[in-house]
Amino acid sequence: MKKNIKKLSQVTNNCFFKVIFILFFTLWQINTFGQNFVTTPCYTRAQTQCFKDSIVLKGDIESWFWLGCTNDKKYPKYSNGKKNRYELEFPYVLILANRYDNPQACHSIYVMITELYDAYKIEMDSATIEFVLFYLNKGAELGDEGCLKKLYEFYIEGKYVDKDVEKANSYMIQLDAINEGKCFHK
Repeated sequence: MKKNIKKLSQVTNNCFFKVIFILFFTLWQINTFGQNFVTTPCYTRAQTQCFKDSIVLKGDIESWFWLGCTNDKKYPKYSNGKKNRYELEFPYVLILANRYDNPQACHSIYVMITELYDAYKIEMDSATIEFVLFYLNKGAELGDEGCLKKLYEFYIEGKYVDKDVEKANSYMIQLDAINEGKCFHK
């Protein structure tokens, strides 16, 4: 009888540890799968090419979004480990800004270029500043809030442009007009 109880105890302990291990492993897999699947999908070359074609031929904004959601392992990175959107997305953002007058693309041009310069810890040269300001102004004319905010900041601070409070306030007025009627607190 004691022998049977001892065997039963050993079997129960082994089963208990196996169940715990399987449960832990399953939860870990679900968590890992969820992170990779939801936040960093991996597309085939054909899918990625389809996104690129839709951007170029149709100005498809959703394809631009999905192009930017590629798997982190395949996404180029700067030496500081930050995702390098410049290499993969920049040509398509230029097409959206120039050919399709997309205001968000105009702001993204500014963001991508500043990320590139920040990653290498270098200051923007005058030609790059002129390029960035061109797209920020274009985006502001098209009503992009990000462009309006950046231009407001630049003119208030005198960064990249001569300090001009009146011009800065004109950008804030445009921003207020865009935001009028929007409900931020629900």
